[in-house]
Amino acid sequence: MKKYEDFPTGLVMVVDDNPANVDLLKKLLKRQGYNVQTFINSRFALKSALSSPPNLILLDIKMPDIDGFAFSRLLKENPETADVPVIFISALVETEDKLKAFEAGGVDYITKPFQAAEVLARVRTHLDLYITKKHLDELVDIRTAELQDSELKLLKAQQIAHIGSWELDLITDSLYWSDEIYRIFGLQPQQFGATYEAFLKYIHPDDREFVNKAYTDSVKNKTSYNIVHRLLLDDGTIKYVNERYDTTYNDKGKVVYSIGTVQDITTRIKYEEQIKASLDEKEALLRELYHRTKNNMQVISALLGMRASSENSERVSDVFQEMENKIQSMSLVHDKLYEFQNLSSINLKAYITDLSKLMKDSYLLSDNCISFIMNLEDVSVLIDTAMPLGLVLNELILNAFKHAFPDNRDGEICISLHKLEDGTIELVVSDNGIGVAEDYDFINAPTLGIQTIFLLGESQLQGKIIFDGSSGVKCTMVFKDNIYEPRV
Repeated sequence: MKKYEDFPTGLVMVVDDNPANVDLLKKLLKRQGYNVQTFINSRFALKSALSSPPNLILLDIKMPDIDGFAFSRLLKENPETADVPVIFISALVETEDKLKAFEAGGVDYITKPFQAAEVLARVRTHLDLYITKKHLDELVDIRTAELQDSELKLLKAQQIAHIGSWELDLITDSLYWSDEIYRIFGLQPQQFGATYEAFLKYIHPDDREFVNKAYTDSVKNKTSYNIVHRLLLDDGTIKYVNERYDTTYNDKGKVVYSIGTVQDITTRIKYEEQIKASLDEKEALLRELYHRTKNNMQVISALLGMRASSENSERVSDVFQEMENKIQSMSLVHDKLYEFQNLSSINLKAYITDLSKLMKDSYLLSDNCISFIMNLEDVSVLIDTAMPLGLVLNELILNAFKHAFPDNRDGEICISLHKLEDGTIELVVSDNGIGVAEDYDFINAPTLGIQTIFLLGESQLQGKIIFDGSSGVKCTMVFKDNIYEPRV
């Protein structure tokens, strides 16, 4: 089939049973560069037009075989030629004839004898209109095909993601659902009333008020929402969906329509529930493990305490007492883990407070007047940090008890804990006791307690320890809590 592009100035068909008229029109049109087909037999002309449509037809009315009115009507009945413009050119001048011509599908009417300029002007005008319309039709077809392809891809994507879209016209209360939403709700389009009230019917009864309030509040406050709720389908199936929504308002602030999405997250919720159940089970096992570890350490501590009390040697008894307190400091870590929700880290403020009280109760007699002054921030550290830190703190407090306040003198032990701006943690333990000699070398001290402090603080915790013996004894330790990874 030939198209307009095949003829730069258009293909014009001339149909007239008068050869002189045909020849005159042919010469006139060809001089303007048009491609022209001529017929003096209307039957042959119709057959040619139906098989290879021209871009415009100049058509006489009074012809043997098929007159112009019948010719035009037959063209309009055929989808391939229905849009081809027909200009009647006839000696009939009555209004009734002109009306019949337009009723038969003509776009214009020229009376004989015709003027060349008039014919050319009308041919050019209707050819331009025809070509423009054909071009627009082609663009519409292309765009329609693109939109249909995009819609198919969108539907496929929605099906894969289990997410559908909806639109609610609040003026007409009509609700549009995409195919995927019907699938999520287990419905066919003819089963659904397509209204907001019909939609609410499928919300789980326990969630219905919540969903309706979320929607009405969002409309009232002109906000969007993102909620999770349940559906109760006709067959009793319960599904979980994530619904998102937004509303459009007109210039007067009146609601026009709402659009949103519904995503089936039932599978995800079930997996999350399974994971949560598994984690709850593991958490219970860990808590039981921490509890039993703490109990076992307390048993060992009690046995050491009994042995220490049975020893006649004060030195041996002190050794047992120190071992007991070290075990108690480690046991306290597990005790704190058992108490708190987080199973991989503990709150140092609570831990230091309890450890200090525990050691005071273990070492000091009733007439001792040593008090603790605490300045502790809420800082949490991992268990791998808390365990050696507790042993360091145990040694520092123990040293103060044993050496800072001889002869049962009064005194204070100050403990401060802060998180610095660079993320490191600073622990300071000081006392106002008798202090040490001016030339005392803490780094090379021969005592096991001081060596333990440096070993745990600088080697295991990769921290920095500074001792100051100018007024009592003060130990400052700065360390990080990122050298270990959470275990839970």
